[in-house]
Amino acid sequence: MSYTKIALASIKYHKWVMVLYFLFLLFTFFVLFTINSLKTILPILLVKTEDLLYSYGLSSEKQAIITHLKQINLQTSHFYSFLQKTSLLFTGIGLFIFYTVYQRIKQREFSTWQQTGSSLKGWLTFNLIELLFPLFVLGVVLIIFYILFQQPICNFLLTKHIQTLEQTEIVKHSLFEVGDNALNQLVIRIPNSSQAWISSFLLSTYEWSKILLSAFWLTTKMFVAMILSLGTMVVSYTIFWRSRSWKKHLPK
Repeated sequence: MSYTKIALASIKYHKWVMVLYFLFLLFTFFVLFTINSLKTILPILLVKTEDLLYSYGLSSEKQAIITHLKQINLQTSHFYSFLQKTSLLFTGIGLFIFYTVYQRIKQREFSTWQQTGSSLKGWLTFNLIELLFPLFVLGVVLIIFYILFQQPICNFLLTKHIQTLEQTEIVKHSLFEVGDNALNQLVIRIPNSSQAWISSFLLSTYEWSKILLSAFWLTTKMFVAMILSLGTMVVSYTIFWRSRSWKKHLPK
């Protein structure tokens, strides 16, 4: 029997534990994906805003406004990086605890595995497949969700970006607002300007697809790295500790 089939059988046997694992992955993946998407949006919004200002020819105010926007962009980027690191730490701790508890739950299975003469490398391999498979399922679900609900997702990200600027007091007055008449429309407010509203622009479907796919790929790589590293560490330690304990009980 292949390791993949063994992993799927183990998932089915421990289905309620794996449901909790899947829900944890779903929550933490969503949080990190949102943060990574917001980080990816930042430079694009800055370039779009600069292009908009140049097209309106604000010669006297242009440089001051762009400098102000770049400062806000830098502060926001640092804040998103802090959120990203905090989320990664929380996710890593959660995964480590789950893997440790899960290996204890599978103690009898490991004893049976040893008694059948199966390799310890095989135990590590099928356990890693078992831990990665829910992430694969989650990725497929999220891709389908994006295809069905692209517009609400884009509007959600823009709204969250604006709320972050306001709630963290990175800016005291709103520079951006989401348009009322069209999703994905960002209205630019320029402070200390004779023009209360400069204009608005739309991020195209191609730009949004590029942003979200980039964030999705980055988030997936983060999770694969965490699952493989933490899973290998916990399972390897469990193999070492239990093998040593099992050998002590063998008849001499």
